[in-house]
Amino acid sequence: VIIYVLFLFLKKKKITLSSIRLNKVHIKYILLGILMGCIAHMLTVFFGRTQHYLLTGEWLTAEKIVGTLMESSKNISFYSIMMIGFSVAISEEILFRGILLKQYQRMNIKSAIILSAFIFSIYHMTVGNFVFAFVMGISLALLTIYTGSIVPAIFFHFLVNEIMRIIMHSPEKVTETYFQVMVSPITNITGLIFFLSILTFLFIKVRKNNQFQSEKVKFFDGY
Repeated sequence: VIIYVLFLFLKKKKITLSSIRLNKVHIKYILLGILMGCIAHMLTVFFGRTQHYLLTGEWLTAEKIVGTLMESSKNISFYSIMMIGFSVAISEEILFRGILLKQYQRMNIKSAIILSAFIFSIYHMTVGNFVFAFVMGISLALLTIYTGSIVPAIFFHFLVNEIMRIIMHSPEKVTETYFQVMVSPITNITGLIFFLSILTFLFIKVRKNNQFQSEKVKFFDGY
């Protein structure tokens, strides 16, 4: 429904897909988005366990995670996961990185990144999700500016949301082994280092290209 409304809005305003950065991009940038999505997924497991610990004083084990997810995912088909997952990723990236991020660049890109990430985090508002969604919003914005397209961010967004549900369609033993790896401190620390390294790389590249200078976006000046 959100995608349909967004495309009606774009058509009414005569906005082209390339104007909202929904354009073709080199495969290496899509692979970068996929890599970031997989690493960020590790961080979702860590944030989820941390939130549970703060609320209950108990760390979730791999077995408990699998038990909970198996119950909630048993009636969800793989086809539904793909369709719903990409629908959410596409609609949110068009809205937050395609429209809002570009419109806020009327101020400057640094403000645009922070403001779009802040609104993105409010949109996903829960006590546990706010900080994580804000970090993801900044990551997705940097990736979009660096690649010039929201396509890598769509893959990034899809994987963060849906890897868990995809894994749940594996045999239970495989799933449990997977989450045992995910809850490992070594995995968490390694994932965090990799993710921060990629963000630092994107930040330096964007800054070096003078993308943080004030930049008018004439297309949006009308409204």
